[in-house]
Amino acid sequence: MRRVSKPKLFATVASMGDSIPTFGGTALVTPWTTEVDSFYHYMPLLAALSSAQVSILRTAAGLPYFATGGYTSAQVQSTHLPTVIAAKPDACVIVCGTNDYGAAVTSANSAATILAIVDSLLAAGITPILGEIIAVPSGQAAKAAWLLATNVLLAAGMATRKKALYVNWNIYLDSNGDGTADTDTWYDDTVHPNHNGYSRMGKRLYEVCQPWITPSDYFAGIVWDTPNPTLTGAGTVADGWNLDIAGTLTPSLVARGGALGNWQKLVITGSSANNNLRYGYGTASGGWAVGDTVEFAVEYLPVGNLSADFALIPKLYADGNLRCQAMRVTTAYADKVSLTGGVIVGPRYTIKAGDTAMWPYIYLYGTGTLQIGRCGYRKVS
Repeated sequence: MRRVSKPKLFATVASMGDSIPTFGGTALVTPWTTEVDSFYHYMPLLAALSSAQVSILRTAAGLPYFATGGYTSAQVQSTHLPTVIAAKPDACVIVCGTNDYGAAVTSANSAATILAIVDSLLAAGITPILGEIIAVPSGQAAKAAWLLATNVLLAAGMATRKKALYVNWNIYLDSNGDGTADTDTWYDDTVHPNHNGYSRMGKRLYEVCQPWITPSDYFAGIVWDTPNPTLTGAGTVADGWNLDIAGTLTPSLVARGGALGNWQKLVITGSSANNNLRYGYGTASGGWAVGDTVEFAVEYLPVGNLSADFALIPKLYADGNLRCQAMRVTTAYADKVSLTGGVIVGPRYTIKAGDTAMWPYIYLYGTGTLQIGRCGYRKVS
């Protein structure tokens, strides 16, 4: 019987490349840092669309990417590839090559270097997930022609590498395949996408990766670092949790059975920027300790039509200061990408000595009916 090569299932994913993995160049977002992350980028969208089955590998410095702005593919190969291999993720998303054009690298040489990166990852037992070089905004005909030629070579090379994945996300950026994006409104400058462009890339990335993501339950064996994560209670709002209602919002608790606790059901008919579900203003007696590394997880399920501008943003606050936040459920910026239920997990945060009040905070905007399930700070270490 002939053995068919195919990618391995993966759960932990690294991100490697140039400034595009770093969300560089856009003025519309807060860049990924060790504390405050923007969740419109294709990598956190991959994690969110998978309902937290995918975990994004961070560097020793806490960054969620192994990438440097301005790097050519050869620089990525020499600098970041060895670090990724040493970190041993299950898979790695590779985005590089766009800077090769400005460095006068031929399409043939650019493709050869990028495919060599793919081969090195394969040899290390890491599933490569190669993104094609993204289309450019208008007015760059020569670069558009160059990237089209390079992508043809990349696609041909990836077709022979059965254990690797190739992400043709230009189908959502460049519908006629001419190398120029359908609209400049998906970009912040001549190279980098904005919310709309990155979210389109994230949608396609998930579509390609979904069959190869390791099935898992985020809540299996979970250790919570905050009280009442299953939203128990006998009233209309879970015990210890509070609602800041500035619009028109009707709360109720819906029993789930077993150890699942309740759904916190929220019927929002009048939108406001100040509707929030939060756990009081927790102190150290609430279960957490200085030095704990936590991540804010929220299980959610829309049960009615959410307005187009609806947002659910889990935020982690310490002493009234925002430390990190996760993505919206839907948003005008997340172009055609809406989450239909699952788990959103925020970036990790290590509680500092000066943090005397920690509290989970779920910002809500828009109208519709939403149910919040298990939520709070999960203890990572």
